[in-house]
Amino acid sequence: MTYRYLKCRSVGGAGLAGAFVAGLGLLTWGAPGRAQELDPASSLLREPDAASPLLREPDLAAARFRPPVFCPVSVNPDRSLLVRDAEVLAHFSLQTVLGRIVQSAGGAPGNALAMYRQWWDANNDAAHAQTQGGPHCDDTRDGAGRAVLNGFPIDCPRQEGLLAATNPFDGGPDSYEPLALSNRFDLIPTPGGKNCGEYRIVYGKRSGQTQRFDRNLLIFEAVLPNPDPSRGAAACRPVAAFWARLSTVTNAATRAQMLRSFYFNGLPGFAPVISASHYGGRDRNSGQIRTNQFTNDRDYFGEGPKRQPWQLREYIVEATRCTSRSCVPRILPRAVKINPFGPLFAGSDAQAQDFQNDFVEHQVPLLVENDINRIAMATPARFNGGQSTSQAPTDNDYKQQALGNGSLRNAVQNKLTALGRNDLTPEDVMERATTQSCAGCHEVSHGRSLGGGLTWPSDPPFTFTHVNERQELSNALQTVFLPHRGQVLSDFVCRRRIQPLLRPDGSVEELAEPASTPAGTLGGATIE
Repeated sequence: MTYRYLKCRSVGGAGLAGAFVAGLGLLTWGAPGRAQELDPASSLLREPDAASPLLREPDLAAARFRPPVFCPVSVNPDRSLLVRDAEVLAHFSLQTVLGRIVQSAGGAPGNALAMYRQWWDANNDAAHAQTQGGPHCDDTRDGAGRAVLNGFPIDCPRQEGLLAATNPFDGGPDSYEPLALSNRFDLIPTPGGKNCGEYRIVYGKRSGQTQRFDRNLLIFEAVLPNPDPSRGAAACRPVAAFWARLSTVTNAATRAQMLRSFYFNGLPGFAPVISASHYGGRDRNSGQIRTNQFTNDRDYFGEGPKRQPWQLREYIVEATRCTSRSCVPRILPRAVKINPFGPLFAGSDAQAQDFQNDFVEHQVPLLVENDINRIAMATPARFNGGQSTSQAPTDNDYKQQALGNGSLRNAVQNKLTALGRNDLTPEDVMERATTQSCAGCHEVSHGRSLGGGLTWPSDPPFTFTHVNERQELSNALQTVFLPHRGQVLSDFVCRRRIQPLLRPDGSVEELAEPASTPAGTLGGATIE
């Protein structure tokens, strides 16, 4: 294999020296140096000198141009963190991506429409089924006859089930536009670097551009396998260098070629991002598909509008290898990760007690961090609900759920005292837990105090998205999340020390049960 050297010229210093300017600005971390944006025609990587730290990296055959990246890295968020260029997104139609997922499982790309329709038929009950073979949302019921997922009740049917009778590729209001590519290199698990982060594609249903009550957003969240786990996160350096390098490429067509190759072909030695197994959810080392659902005022198969609330759900691609080209891999509902079923905070039954004991012992220490980007929660899968509802009334407002549970509140207070965090209250901890659920992050937690001088970023009420159908970004994404992700990328490329996930007493968080208490990530939060 041919290797190049990526030259990092250190200019000393540390700390935030740049500011985020929505849509256009550069993020520069480290002491101010001689900033330069290199012409993409500078395809030769410069030879190292003895004083420069080196990043040894496979030759990126996927990219035509490989300009050097200098330290401190200037991260352009529009090129290296959240890409919204029309010229880039033209390569990522929903039909193309679904076709590639089917093909990677052994089926024919032309089966993408059948897979899409089966996916959304999972929101229908059996009485309204539009496809054969299921699953449908009422396949499993509890003793009270309610449809359940992971043992907890869900809305069934959901109005989005009507999409099982539509064509998302025909350019009409029920078709989709790609909105963004998202670099989540910061989600590399630490310690160990079991994978190289998540690389996402966001879509919005066209109707949502003009119809506020007919919206549906899809997020394909692929986990990229680490090609050499024995090396830990160090084996992921070519991926970090690739994304950092995009900030230096001024030509949108060149960036489009680079990103298309990264997602569909993979860097040398790495798998392509888009593969059925990368959305398979078999374990914590594979990704998922998440949805933001609000098809509120559509007629549901002749029964009128259901008027259901805005809700986030999660799906996986079935981990089954096709044996014939006619095969259609299924997309299956799954409980939403880091989304504990709200009544568990209030209950007194054995399951609720099991949850509350885990919450106090394992989650409270993760929730007391002093940085919004490092607040974390790692709920064991058995406690996760099948839906995350953003509109009131919602099960996901955990402060409200726990208000009447004096026993839990006392236990949380005792844990806070043991951790030396008497500046926080049990109510603050519940608010922080809410931020970690999909509903909290997207809507419920907007503008709420988290204690310890922290406030969750505020967006206008009923925003519900971090990237909307007009490609507008939330305040939280612009002012908090993207700057942090840029810092993590810059630090990793330039080999600065990445903070581990720490307890308040300064000790490193250990894993008693890796399956239920995952480690942190490069960016400091939990893997989900």
